[in-house]
Formats: sequence, C-alpha cells, structure tokens
Amino acid sequence: MKRAYLLFIGTLSISGCIPSGPSMTLLVNPKTGERITCRAVVLVDQFRRENCVQEYEGLGFVQAQNLTPEQRDNLPPKPTR
Repeated sequence: MKRAYLLFIGTLSISGCIPSGPSMTLLVNPKTGERITCRAVVLVDQFRRENCVQEYEGLGFVQAQNLTPEQRDNLPPKPTR
C-alpha cells in the first residue's frame, strides 16, 4: 500500500501536479507598507497559503504583483521592527 502511494505521488510530481519547491505569496498593505508572506512547502500547505492570502486580502492587503504603479510609488517605507 505504501509503495502504491509513493508511486502515485511520484507520478503527480513528475507531471507537474505538485509544486517542486516552496510557494510564496507576498502581500503588501498599500496604506501602511506592511508586508506579509504566505508560504507553502508541501501540497497540503497550498490550502493554508490560499487561506492566508484570502484572510489578508480581506484586511486590505494586495498581492505584490497586483499593485498598481501608483500604489507602488506611494508605498510608505517598510516598517522596521
């Protein structure tokens, strides 16, 4: 049984159905400049990453690649901690 499972996962991986490396989404709050990274390392984490993205988008964050040129130009400096 375990061997069949590993064969199945290997086939999915080779076919491109499973990401080969970490998946990250950078989100930016255009008003405050705060940055958040939602990450996934394995397939199960993809669902957590998607939930993370949705949660922060609901709070006003925007995926970095979706910022408009105007939003990029008007971003406050990155907050220091």
